[in-house]
Amino acid sequence: MHAAERTSRFNALIWIRRTSGRICLTILLVLTALTGNAFPAKIRIMPIGDSITVGKNSGVGPDEEPYWVSYRKALRDKLVSAGYEIEYVGNEFSGNAVFADAQHEGHGGWHADGVEDKSIRPEIKGFLMDNKTDIVLLHIGTNDISGQLPSDVGNEIESILDEVDSYENAAGREVWVVLALIINRAKAIGCTLHSETAEFNGYLDQMANTRQNNGDRIVVVDMATQNGAGLDYEIQPDGDMFDCVHPYKTGYVKMAGEWFRGLQSILPTANAGSDKSANPGASVRLDGSSSSDSLGIITTYAWTQTAGSPSVELDDPAAKVTRFTAPSISEGTILTFKLTITDNQDFSHSDQVKVTVNGPPLAVAGEDQVVNTDASVTLDATASTDPGGAIDSYRWVQTAGSPAVALAGANSVKASFTAPEVASGGVDLFFRLTVTDDKGATAEDTVSVHVNGPPVADAGPDQETNSGATVRLDGTGSFDADGAISKHSWVQTSGPAVVLSDSAAAQPSFTAPAASDSSLILAFELAVADNLERLSTDSVTVTVFPPGKTPDSGGGGGGGGGGGCFITAAGN
Repeated sequence: MHAAERTSRFNALIWIRRTSGRICLTILLVLTALTGNAFPAKIRIMPIGDSITVGKNSGVGPDEEPYWVSYRKALRDKLVSAGYEIEYVGNEFSGNAVFADAQHEGHGGWHADGVEDKSIRPEIKGFLMDNKTDIVLLHIGTNDISGQLPSDVGNEIESILDEVDSYENAAGREVWVVLALIINRAKAIGCTLHSETAEFNGYLDQMANTRQNNGDRIVVVDMATQNGAGLDYEIQPDGDMFDCVHPYKTGYVKMAGEWFRGLQSILPTANAGSDKSANPGASVRLDGSSSSDSLGIITTYAWTQTAGSPSVELDDPAAKVTRFTAPSISEGTILTFKLTITDNQDFSHSDQVKVTVNGPPLAVAGEDQVVNTDASVTLDATASTDPGGAIDSYRWVQTAGSPAVALAGANSVKASFTAPEVASGGVDLFFRLTVTDDKGATAEDTVSVHVNGPPVADAGPDQETNSGATVRLDGTGSFDADGAISKHSWVQTSGPAVVLSDSAAAQPSFTAPAASDSSLILAFELAVADNLERLSTDSVTVTVFPPGKTPDSGGGGGGGGGGGCFITAAGN
């Protein structure tokens, strides 16, 4: 604790007080950085004191020492929960039936000094030699002030600190002392409140200040007042005292809180930063630059992923600040990272940070559609979802196909447009939907709309025939480039009326009517419909000649000697 002779150490006096619920830390002297002896990875803490350190009547089981946990169990729980790796050291084991790490040097009835076989001062150097201690928690004086002047007891405490200095010089090992301003006695009937306690604690204040020039490594914690540990000095069940001298369970827990605040000022504090969220593919920054070590120097940083899947690759796990790329995932996941810092005393501390990788939303642009010209087309994204949050925005864009259409509601869950006029074969229009969730992650989907082109009606070539001949109309040349012909419909549009064998057939027939002196011209219209009921028409004529006349005869029977070419309708 004191080594003005050596320069391989970090000399300071720390003074801690809480005012209005706040802890105040003042570094009174800092001389040189510790570069000497390494400490073990686990921080070795020795609680030293009297029966309060033993923990009389503090356990959760029978009123026996194996169940007396004092403040030690609650303090250990706080330290471990805060990420510190510690172990208690000492030759006593009170509380070992409740928790494993129960070692200490608490001794019931002991004094600071001056009582044969019951004094801390002549024993403390041996305690330290036996256990290679890093930090001493010292709460002593309760048994002394009943019959001694507070100043005399204070001098005895100072002699204990001198013994710690002597151990440091002999062992070449630095030791911190967390020195307690001791609790008072209970105020209930039958108990006498010691005014000497406040006087004694005031002396400790002064003594600690005067030792600063000696470079003592001391943290002072306040177990006495409401601004410190805050014990209620009534006997339980109304207060925090078990009897006139010893705290009850609740009082020991309050003491643990004050010890913890003192230790935090000594120990390095890793700060892995605040929990955060990221979208897949984002560069995520893990920042340990807020880590601190009030009285030492952080020498190493170590980042590791401790939970979450998949595992990611950190660009530099040994850096104060490192990065990784958020993985591509179908659903959200939480990745946990631990930062461990180690200082030049080989004290270490860990903290963790959680990174929630946002699962992307699911964009659903709907089924592909086939529509006719002039149809009102709706693009519908209502099936889009975001399992880990909510969809914040929608955006529709035409990405291919001509002509371009005017989208109404392009930034809405539903967009619409009017199908354009297209030629035979139709066109395919393509649209991309982009959805963005409430965390900024995006997803895309596409949908196509085929605008149906009209079919091509083909009523066949014009025909010539004679009266009485059977004429077959032929619509089999009709086709639909982007579908299929689903319907034929023949209608006679001029000439003497004839009866078609089947006006809905592709090749209906009829008997050519009688023509007297001149030919007759019959006209027919074919209407075809495709599988989407889109229509197209074509016309054909049939010329009927009188008997004995042919298309080449010019009106004479046989054409003035015959020999002309006569074309009849198919099927004759």
